[in-house]
Amino acid sequence: MNYKKFIIFMFMVILFHLSLSSNYFCESISKESIQILLEKAFLNINNNNYEEAIMICNDIIEKDPYNSYAYSYRCRALAQTNSVDKAIEDCGKAISIDPDNYYAYYALGYIYGKHNIAEMSINYYNISIEKNPVWAPSYNNLGVIYFSQDEADMALLNFNKAIEIDEHFFIAYLNRALVYINKEEYANALKDINYVIHAKPDNADGYYYRAYYYYIINDYQKALNDYTKILMFNEKNITAYLARARLFSELQKYDNAILDCDNVIKIDSNNFDAYFERGWNYYKKGEYQKAINDYSNALKIKPESDIIYQNRANMYIMLGDYKSAIIDYKNSVKTNPQNWDSRRMIMITYLLKYIYLIYAMIMFIIGLILFERRYRIFRMILKKTR
Repeated sequence: MNYKKFIIFMFMVILFHLSLSSNYFCESISKESIQILLEKAFLNINNNNYEEAIMICNDIIEKDPYNSYAYSYRCRALAQTNSVDKAIEDCGKAISIDPDNYYAYYALGYIYGKHNIAEMSINYYNISIEKNPVWAPSYNNLGVIYFSQDEADMALLNFNKAIEIDEHFFIAYLNRALVYINKEEYANALKDINYVIHAKPDNADGYYYRAYYYYIINDYQKALNDYTKILMFNEKNITAYLARARLFSELQKYDNAILDCDNVIKIDSNNFDAYFERGWNYYKKGEYQKAINDYSNALKIKPESDIIYQNRANMYIMLGDYKSAIIDYKNSVKTNPQNWDSRRMIMITYLLKYIYLIYAMIMFIIGLILFERRYRIFRMILKKTR
């Protein structure tokens, strides 16, 4: 009997240890799987796959409701989908779970920077750096904010720090190049840009920045060449088409500019900038009705654009349609009460309209006088021939 009890006791002990081992094994697998999911979410954010990142973070939070980094990653992804309130709420949760979560502060810095609240953005980026002094993106983004505030030296300091931490953090080189261009240190700017192009010859960013550099130093042909190079990598690169179109327009190559805008519209029929640019180039060619058509399409996309109303009104004046011009100028002012050009043009257009009416009346009266004179001469000739 004692032997049977002993066997039962040993069996229970073994089961207990197996249970502990099983729980430990499952827990370790769960932690490993969550870490893999976190890495996957982070990778999707870096690759601009924000919806996918949000779905992964949702899955992590469902499995582990107290995972601080899942909330902070979801915050960063939500910021790109214009769900700003939800994003800020997620970052708040992340910080409440782990006050040392540097990425949550980084994400908040990004959100406020995106919405031009520079002071708060700088504050959160600095906290992120305090929590993790070797996270290069915080320094880079902080440099971008300083540069937007015309603090070139502070921007340069932060870009240098980002590069010091990660010599392959290429966007920091390109951003530093913009600072050098601003400071007219063109040799340093070109050196940074060419470094990125040499390291990543198939990446469009380097060529785009170099095209801007060539534009600034008035070497327009080289700028065009770099925009063309980008389109060789990706024939659907809308940014490159539009940038090249603007440059063609400045060079008075209006047909080339129009062709580039045509290509953008084929790719994206709702691209506001393409209609705006093409409308401007039709205006420069004197094709006012085509310009009106493009501005009308642009207004369907952004009906709140006072500049488009103003430009279309200008086209109506060129066609002598003063009534339509006045309506558009009034819509421009209604959309933006600070548009003083449109306010002035309302008065000028009314004046032109009345001048035109007076001119038409004068011409009509002159026409009647001439007709009467010719009619008298004609009657005199008839009398003489009788």
